Amino acid sequence: MFFQEDHLISIAGRGTFTVAFQLTAKIGSADFKVRLEVVLDLTSSAFSDCMRIYSSCFPQRQRRPTSSVIAMLRSGKSLLVAGFVREEVAVMCLLFATADTHFMLCDYLAVSPPYQGQGIGSQFLQQVFCLPQLQKCRHILIEAEDLAGVNRSAALRRISFYRDLGAREALAIGYDIPPLQGEFWPATPVRILVLSRPGTFGPADGSQLDGGQLRKGLKSIFCDLYGMDRDDEAVQAMLRRIPPDVILV
Repeated sequence: MFFQEDHLISIAGRGTFTVAFQLTAKIGSADFKVRLEVVLDLTSSAFSDCMRIYSSCFPQRQRRPTSSVIAMLRSGKSLLVAGFVREEVAVMCLLFATADTHFMLCDYLAVSPPYQGQGIGSQFLQQVFCLPQLQKCRHILIEAEDLAGVNRSAALRRISFYRDLGAREALAIGYDIPPLQGEFWPATPVRILVLSRPGTFGPADGSQLDGGQLRKGLKSIFCDLYGMDRDDEAVQAMLRRIPPDVILV
């Protein structure tokens, strides 16, 4: 299962796991199918294609080295999902399972340049909850660059993209992502958006998250994914700022 007590993903075997559904999108006037697969074979062409998209779509300061990505996949803490158009990888997504919570982090999501602007990324996220490995996941956390960053227009586009899919912002929750390749890169300030599984919130539930669970999830992200010390003062200060109930707006 995707969320276990030690937050490992069961990935016994090799090859890919094919999701039993397809998505319909369009390029121009032509319909085509997008097939979602969990990539398990780290020597496959699918993995190589995902890493090519990853390297081309994210600046170096926002990327972890490929060796680090491979280590997280082999540890079972991360999951790589590819979206195929015909036999070509058109979209890749790295998901991270937070420890002992129903949150996961959309670590990276990227669409291959020839397929950008066609709605593939939107459809991918609309269907990703259907993956069997995500059946216990209730919320996907999304780190969106803060509007005070250096590229405000790009940040606005990304936030608008996720909001159009139904994501909401966790009010007053934000932090700096540490440099991922070398200390000479500046930290990246982000705000947290939350994409919830359809039906998670009932009419009487309101639009808020359990602050204790979110605190657990973010602690796992900082310590298990970003490799920061659990006693680091910056981590502890960020966790202390999380209220008992986190409002989604």
